[in-house]
Amino acid sequence: MLTGTLVIWVTKNDQRMRDFAVALQGVDNQHLTRYKERDFGRYDGDGTYPLILVGHANEENFVTDYAGWKTYESPSSIASHLKSWGLTPSRFSCVLIAGCKAAGKLSTEGLYIGLGDELNIPVAGSSTTVSMALNDGNISLTPQDGGEWKVYFPSEKTVYKLDAQRSSGVSSAIGDSIFQCQ
Repeated sequence: MLTGTLVIWVTKNDQRMRDFAVALQGVDNQHLTRYKERDFGRYDGDGTYPLILVGHANEENFVTDYAGWKTYESPSSIASHLKSWGLTPSRFSCVLIAGCKAAGKLSTEGLYIGLGDELNIPVAGSSTTVSMALNDGNISLTPQDGGEWKVYFPSEKTVYKLDAQRSSGVSSAIGDSIFQCQ
């Protein structure tokens, strides 16, 4: 069993996403895999490490293929795929959606709320487009246009800001990875 942060590269056919994925290889306690992996059961977040999904997103869906006609997948489809290939969500402390506008909707159709309800662990996402930058081996994610990081807690059906006291465990888990949410 591989213990640590699991980073799943969701969007294919995008050079920038590929560059971020390559930058993650070989980092201690970081395990990188592609979305089409068929053995997620070998990864364990030990209840303290996050699951990080890297890719393009909008308020309701992930973009799984960025070439030509973009391919979109709903939160339930993403969760179903991950679980059907062995992922045990409860092994991870939370999910970070490292993509744009994942927290743009406060309804059940929202990407981060839908994913949280499907996986039953807290999910963090940005309310707006995210600027991604690679600096000294760290990836910084910064919401644009006055956006902010939000965390959905499915057990409470409640949303908090990432810097709220209630979100401190999620903030700490993400801060221990190479992703810096600013």
